[in-house]
Amino acid sequence: MSSNSGLRSGLAKALVFSLLSFFLVPGITYGFVTYVFHQMDTDYKAALQSKLAGAPGTAAQKNAFLAAAEAFAPSRRCEMKATGQLAQAQALKSCQPYKPLWQFHTVQIAAWWTLVAGAFVFASIFLLGGVSFLSSRAPALSFLFGWRLLILASALEVIVQGAFAVWLSYWVSSYFFKVYVPKLILVVAIAAGAAAVYAVIWMFKRVQPRNEIEGELLTERQEPRLWARVRALAQKVGTVPPDHIVGGIDTNFFVTQVPMTLNGKELRGRILFVSLPLLRIFGEAEADAVLAHELAHFRGGDTKWTSLLGPKLQQFDLYCAVMQIKGVFVAAYILRFYRLMFEFALKRGSRQREFIADSVAANIASGRALAHALIKFQGYAAYRNAVESQLFDQDQRHQGALSIAGQVAAGLVPYAASSRFTENMRLANIPHPFDSHPSLGERMANAGYAVDEAAYPAIVGTAPGRTWAQDIASIDAVEGGLWRKYEEGFAAEHERALAYRYLPSNAEEEAIVLKHFPGLKFSLRGGKEFIVTYAGIRLPKKIKGTETDFLGWEQITSLTLKDAMFGGKKLIAGHPGAGLPRDETSVRLYGLKSVEAFAEALALYRQRHHMAAERNRHS
Repeated sequence: MSSNSGLRSGLAKALVFSLLSFFLVPGITYGFVTYVFHQMDTDYKAALQSKLAGAPGTAAQKNAFLAAAEAFAPSRRCEMKATGQLAQAQALKSCQPYKPLWQFHTVQIAAWWTLVAGAFVFASIFLLGGVSFLSSRAPALSFLFGWRLLILASALEVIVQGAFAVWLSYWVSSYFFKVYVPKLILVVAIAAGAAAVYAVIWMFKRVQPRNEIEGELLTERQEPRLWARVRALAQKVGTVPPDHIVGGIDTNFFVTQVPMTLNGKELRGRILFVSLPLLRIFGEAEADAVLAHELAHFRGGDTKWTSLLGPKLQQFDLYCAVMQIKGVFVAAYILRFYRLMFEFALKRGSRQREFIADSVAANIASGRALAHALIKFQGYAAYRNAVESQLFDQDQRHQGALSIAGQVAAGLVPYAASSRFTENMRLANIPHPFDSHPSLGERMANAGYAVDEAAYPAIVGTAPGRTWAQDIASIDAVEGGLWRKYEEGFAAEHERALAYRYLPSNAEEEAIVLKHFPGLKFSLRGGKEFIVTYAGIRLPKKIKGTETDFLGWEQITSLTLKDAMFGGKKLIAGHPGAGLPRDETSVRLYGLKSVEAFAEALALYRQRHHMAAERNRHS
C-alpha cells in the first residue's frame, strides 16, 4: 500500500469513528423518543376511537372531535405550553416539569439540537481543514483559531451525551421491559461523570513546555569571525541576524523563536543551531547555502508562526492523549480526525516553506552548492546512524571512549563508495505525505541543479577546501566536550538496554541486570516479605506440593491481583503444579503499603524477562 493510500485509509477510519462518537448516542436518543411518542400517539388515538365508537353523534361530529383532540396527543402536549396554551396544558397536568412526558419532550429537543451542533462542529472541522491548505502559513492560522473551539465542543458533547446515556439506561429498560436496573444506571452515571470531569478539567490544563537543546552557546565575543559570517549572510538574505548561535553535534541545522533551555539557561529570541561535525565536511559555499536556507526561515516569518503554534499544539496533543487514555472516545476520535487533517496540511505547508528557503539559498550561494550540501548531509546522517546502530546492537558493555566521531570520520568515504550508500540515498528520494521536508530529488530540482546518482560518492568523498569550521576558534574544545557527554549518555542507555537483553550467564551480565533490576522487597503483615527479582518472585510461603517458595518467571503463566476477603489484595500466580499442567498459588498481601508500586514492579520485571527470553530464542 502506498503512503497516500495509507493516509487516506487512516483519515477515513478516523472520520467514521468520529461520526459514530458524535452522532450515535444523540441519534439513538432522538430515535427512541420519537418511537415512544409515536406509540403514545397511536395508543391515545386508538383509545379515543374506542370511546367514540359507541357514543352518540354523527360521523362528521366524531371526526371533528378527533381532529381537535390531536392537539392534545402526547407528542404535542408540551408544545401547547410553549405556544401559550397554558390553560389546556395545565388542565391536562401531563407536561409538568420532570414528569415523564416533560422528560421525553425536553430530551427530544436536546437530542435534536445536539445533532445540529454536531453537524456544525463537523462543518467547522472541514472548513478549518480546507483553510489549512490555502497557503504555507494557513495551517497555523487555522489551528490558532480552531483548537479551542474543537476542545470546547468535544467537552460539551461529552457532558451532553453522558446525560443522554444515563437517561437511556433508565428509560429503555423501563419502557420495553417494565423494569429498571439500578446497578446499570449507577455504572453509566459514574462513567459519564468521570468522562465529563476529565473533559472539563483537562480542557483548562496548561502545558509547561521545556524545550531542551544540546550544545554550547557560541557568543559573539567568543567567536567574532563566525558571527561576522552569519551577519553578512543574514544581510544577503534580507533578515535580522539571530540573537543566539548554538553549536552542537546533532546532524541538523535549524532556526527557532521558541524559548529553548540550554545547559539550564533559557534562551529567548531568534536562535540558530549549527552542526559542528557537518561544518567540517561542508565547503564554504555549501555551508553558505545551508545557513542561508535557515536564515530564510527568519525572513519568511516561519519561526514566528512556529513559536505561536507550538505551545497550543502541545496543549491540544496532551488533551487528545488524555481523552484517548481515559477512554473518553466522544472527544478523542473527533480531535484525532482533525489532528490528522491538520498534520497533513502542516507538513504540506512546511514543504512549501522548505522550497522557498531552498530558492533563497540557491540564489545566494548556488544550486550546485545547495545540492552538494544536501547530498553530504544525507550521506553523513545515514552513516552516523549506521555506526551508532552497530554500537548499540553489541551485546557487551562498552569500555572506554566510543569515538563515534572518529569512526564516522574514518569510515564515511569508504561507506560512500559502498552499495549501502547508494541504497540509502535512493530511499532519501522517496517522498511521503507526512514528511516535513521534500525529498532530496525534489529539493535539487527546485534549486535548479540535479546531480546524477553516480556522482554522489565523489561528492561525499571529496575533502572540502576552506570551511566555516576554521572560523570557529573553540570548535575542537566544544565539539570534544559534547561528544564526551553524548557518548557517556549513549553508553549508559546501551547498558540499560543490555539489562533488558540478558538472561545472565555469568557474573558480569548478572551485575548489569542487578544494577537496573535489583531485588525489591515488599513488607507484609507479620514480618513476612514478598520479593520481586529479575529471575522471578519469592513468596512469603511455600508453594503447595513443593519445598520452595520461589517461582521463576519462566514458570509463571499468569499473574492476577484481586480483592481479598475482609479487605486488602491477593495475588494469584498460575504455574505448572505437581504432576499437573496448570496450578495456581494464591498469596494474601495483608499489610502491603503500595499496591500500585507492587503491581508496577511485577509488570516491569516480568516484561524484562520475556523480552530477554524472546531475544535469546532468536539469537
